[in-house]
Amino acid sequence: MYCRQCGSQIPNNAQVCPSCGAPQGRTKFCSNCGSAVAVNAVACPNCGAQLEVTRAAAVAAPVAAPVAQMPPIIINNTSSSNNTNTNNNNLNNANGGGSIYQNQNYGGYARRPIKQLRTNRGLLKMILLSMITLGIYGLWVMYTIADDINTIATPYDGKKTMNFLLLTFIFSWLTLGIAPFVWYHRISNRIGSELARRGIAYSFGAGTFWGWGILGCLIIIGPLVYCAKLMKSMNLLCADYNFRG
Repeated sequence: MYCRQCGSQIPNNAQVCPSCGAPQGRTKFCSNCGSAVAVNAVACPNCGAQLEVTRAAAVAAPVAAPVAQMPPIIINNTSSSNNTNTNNNNLNNANGGGSIYQNQNYGGYARRPIKQLRTNRGLLKMILLSMITLGIYGLWVMYTIADDINTIATPYDGKKTMNFLLLTFIFSWLTLGIAPFVWYHRISNRIGSELARRGIAYSFGAGTFWGWGILGCLIIIGPLVYCAKLMKSMNLLCADYNFRG
C-alpha cells in the first residue's frame, strides 16, 4: 500500500510510514449503509448510524489522544451510498467482470479524492456524439482525459500534461503537426506508469500509441483501437482514484 501523506510504498501492515513517519489510518465499513469509515469512528459520517468500536480500533488509536482529535477518514468522498456502490462496481467490473487489482488492500491510499472523476468514457459514444456536435465532443473528451490524469498523477510524479485545446489550436500549428505526436507519446506513457503504480493489471503505454495509433493506420482500425484502450485505461484509473484517492 502507499503512505497517505507522502505517497511512498509501504508494507500493508505498517502503522507508520518509514519515509515520513506519518501514521497510517485503517478502515471498516458501516453495517447500515456500507460506507467506509475510520476504524476508530463511533458513528458513520454518511448515515449517522452508531458503530461498534472494535478491539483493533482501541489498539490502533493513540493512548494519550482523545477521540475528538481523531476525525474519521472517509475514503470515498461521496454524499450518497449509491455513488459508493457505483465506484465499487467500477473497480470490480471494469475489466470484464473480474478483479484487475494485484493488491486488494483498498485501505492503503495516499490521498483522499478531491472530486469524483467520470468513468463512463466509450469509443462508440465518442464517435456518435462527435458526429452530432461536429467534433466538439471529441475535443472535450480529450480535454477531460488530460485534466483527469493531472488530477490523479501530478501529486506523485510532479508532471503536468498540456491542455488538449491549447495543443490543438496553437501548438499543433506552430510545430507543423509535431506537437500532437509528442503529446500522445507522453500522456500514454504517463497513464501506463500510473496504472503500474496503482497495481492495475492493464497493458497500456507509449508503445500502445506508436503500435496502434501510428502503425495501426496501415490496417485502418488501429487508431480506433488505441482510442478505445486510452479511454479504458482512464476509466480504470478514475474508478480507482474515486475509491482510494
